[in-house]
Amino acid sequence: MENIKERIESLRKEMRNAGVAAYVIPSQDPHLSEYTPEHWQARSWFSGFSGSAGTLVVTMDESGLWTDGRYFIQAERELSGSDIKLFRMGVSGVPGVGEYLCGKLKPGESAGFDARMFPAARLRIMRGMFSGKGIGTVPCDLVTPLWKDRPPMPHTEVYVHGARYAGYTCAEKINQVRAMLAKHGADGQIYTRRSEERR
Repeated sequence: MENIKERIESLRKEMRNAGVAAYVIPSQDPHLSEYTPEHWQARSWFSGFSGSAGTLVVTMDESGLWTDGRYFIQAERELSGSDIKLFRMGVSGVPGVGEYLCGKLKPGESAGFDARMFPAARLRIMRGMFSGKGIGTVPCDLVTPLWKDRPPMPHTEVYVHGARYAGYTCAEKINQVRAMLAKHGADGQIYTRRSEERR
């Protein structure tokens, strides 16, 4: 657990330099995937929690990890001795990340985060909650300067998910999408998450 404590303290130094009183690290990568390549597993690297879903929040005097019921037992075990408090999502009386930060930060303070890892809708909600309390937001990457031995970005070949698995060829799937676009009078569709891809 000493490595985890040292990493959190190093993060706090970066936070001071960036002028933020809190830093939020979600599980997602820039594609908003739940199951991410090692390169994007910053939440795990800083906390020691290896579950696929969770959010780490570090302030100047405490840190907390939010996760859902699938991971309560695992999180208790993996966070033991780290000084990171477990927030059990979905349990009555447990604040969400935004609610916690609104109660923790003072007017004039800011929360930092790598904006690439958040859906725009979630950022709008957080900014709305914070602005009502006089709390600012600062998009910043405080992970890269600290994670010196970070695994490289994955470099794998793109391949076609064959019709024998998907039930349709690529051309058939494209034609299905075009038919739906025409039905709804749309010119195109944007896929922002890899899990939204038609198989």
